[in-house]
Amino acid sequence: MKKLLTAAATIALISTSSAAAPPGRDCGALPDASMIGEAHAIDGDTLAVLRADGTRWPDVRLWGIQAPELRDARSKLENPAGMRSRVALEDLLPGSITCRPIEWDRYCRVVARCATDATPDLSLTMLSAGEAYLFTTFAMGRNASLEIRTAYVAAERQARADRRGLWRAWLAP
Repeated sequence: MKKLLTAAATIALISTSSAAAPPGRDCGALPDASMIGEAHAIDGDTLAVLRADGTRWPDVRLWGIQAPELRDARSKLENPAGMRSRVALEDLLPGSITCRPIEWDRYCRVVARCATDATPDLSLTMLSAGEAYLFTTFAMGRNASLEIRTAYVAAERQARADRRGLWRAWLAP
């Protein structure tokens, strides 16, 4: 455990890149209250959240995780790992969702920690299932408590060790 905490602290010091919107890009005011509504997965780490009146919140980037892209950047072909991750996230989204905004990312998405009635931390659940991996810019950045960092690192390590989710294919011999 001591090694895990030391590694988390070291990564936090190294990770200095900002996830704020780039200079000159106006994303508007960050929502000052929880974003509540019905969500749908855009990909394995991004949500579209609809308010009760049917209007849409800005897209939500789940804090602390990164999921495979839906399409290969070069060939533009579907990426099976990205599709699987999106489906895994979508399966966690029945009913209402609550997202607590943290900051804007460079694409003007709201970076947020999100929960449903059944899933208290969507990012942690995706890490535990092996359907996403730790995104250190967020998870080890300035907006993370040591307790959360430790839980996220431990969840990814356990998913890797157990070869859960995408790790089964990624760590294949």
